[in-house]
Amino acid sequence: MAPPAFFDSRGIKHIFIMAKENPTAVSKTAHDSFHAKLSAVDAGWLHSNDVDSVPNLTENSHSIHVYTDLLQQLHRGPKRRQSPLVNAGYAARMSTMTYILERWVYEVVKADNIRCINVVMVGCGMDALGIWSKHLLSKFNNKSSMMLNVYEFDCWDNCILKKELLLESDLLTGDSTTDDDNSQSYHIHLKGKINIARNASLVDREDDYTLVSLDLREIHETKSILSLAALKAGLDSVQPTIVLSELVLAYLGYDGANAVIRSISDVIHGNRLSVFTCIEPMIPTDDELGNSLSMLSVEEAYARDYNQKFLEKLQTGAKSRQNSSRFSALGSNTSTIQQRLESCGLSNSYSTTLREGTACIVRNLRGESGLGPKFMCAKEPFDEHTALALNLGCYW
Repeated sequence: MAPPAFFDSRGIKHIFIMAKENPTAVSKTAHDSFHAKLSAVDAGWLHSNDVDSVPNLTENSHSIHVYTDLLQQLHRGPKRRQSPLVNAGYAARMSTMTYILERWVYEVVKADNIRCINVVMVGCGMDALGIWSKHLLSKFNNKSSMMLNVYEFDCWDNCILKKELLLESDLLTGDSTTDDDNSQSYHIHLKGKINIARNASLVDREDDYTLVSLDLREIHETKSILSLAALKAGLDSVQPTIVLSELVLAYLGYDGANAVIRSISDVIHGNRLSVFTCIEPMIPTDDELGNSLSMLSVEEAYARDYNQKFLEKLQTGAKSRQNSSRFSALGSNTSTIQQRLESCGLSNSYSTTLREGTACIVRNLRGESGLGPKFMCAKEPFDEHTALALNLGCYW
């Protein structure tokens, strides 16, 4: 049977190399995350005021609605509606990550003598965040010579699917690449130009998007693999760089996560404007919680139950049991996590719970034009406010 293929808008035929094995637990998690984000968007959590449907984009649309529109463009096939609590949690994650990326781009483009900025997604999944950053450059930048390059890294399975979604949606103008160097454990799958209408006035002379597969779960065997893969992809860390990661490090085990953090430290230490932002689980260990449930606070008991359910979800099949044994939160509280980040080379780090961060960000966003005071208010029946607060407290 011939491999699947399609013709893009330019009449170029693209042939996809299928994944080498059945989807891993990591790729299943990426699928679940993508569908959960779409479900939160469809449920209206990121809509403005009392709008009950996905808003049509106009020149005055808020940038977060451009992001949600890109998510919809990437989607193929049926959707899976999630529970209101899941929708609310993912809406909090999306509003947080988009806000941080937007504020960073806004601040960096104001700086003097900046020719190029880099957006790096570690564990990109099917998300549109990297592609969306190009819209932010066109929104804030009046220097036609400034470039923004996007570098996305993930496992092989996720990169195969991400490549297919980008090319089919025409959000990327580019061709699949053939990396003939089999001696390396990373692979460049795709290079091209991000194709967003609002970005048409910017003159990009070169490709501005690169998709690279690598096995982050095995990175402890080659500690600098992310740094080497970024170098091969053409990332110039001397330029301002933001590295974003969402629920990735916890899947790598203790040593693997430390190795990735050190590699990220190498990437961002080249410029004072470079930063690393991530959302990760924050769960106390059994030793810290003890064996007696009667001694646990409500938050501690919720965190322990949530951790157990998370592990059970990963243990769906023989292959994923091995993967789930590597699941390890970066720490039990913001203080221990901050110490760990600094021990791996990320100085001047700041940690807060997703609950506190989302509350602050939503307050700011509700005052912006195009959103209003009903942004991040439930547009569906919702009475799980305590459960939502406890859930967001399990992330930092």
